[in-house]
Amino acid sequence: ENLARARSIWPAYVWIHGDQMCDELAETTGWHLAPSVDHTRHWDDSAGSNDANSRLNADIILWKLGERWVLDAKYKSDFGNENRNDRFQICAYAIIFNASRVSLVYPSAKKIGILKRNILVANVGGQRIQIDSIGLPMAEGPGGCVKCFGR
Repeated sequence: ENLARARSIWPAYVWIHGDQMCDELAETTGWHLAPSVDHTRHWDDSAGSNDANSRLNADIILWKLGERWVLDAKYKSDFGNENRNDRFQICAYAIIFNASRVSLVYPSAKKIGILKRNILVANVGGQRIQIDSIGLPMAEGPGGCVKCFGR
């Protein structure tokens, strides 16, 4: 029960406080937070368009010079060993949001250094796509976390 609650708290924290982190990120890297109305895409399936499963919601979308970067907050111990469903989900984000980069973002207790792992780097339809996972060093505070996105 506590783990389930923690898994919902981390994405909610990113959703609520992501604006502040992204403002600082924009100053240092040029990546800006996309409007929240751009974070949801709908599709029609047999269950109908009102079904919650017919929406894909991105936690954070950043943009810079015509590029999009989708961030998906995960609270799991899967960093470096992402499961098949998460891999399919982030590939869907790359397609449906026309993103050149999609990152699974994990909180990390690691105090020094940046955890980053490329999952897929490929050219698709003439566009370079990078899919990766990032471990944010929570012990280093917001400044340490923002540094992870500058790379």
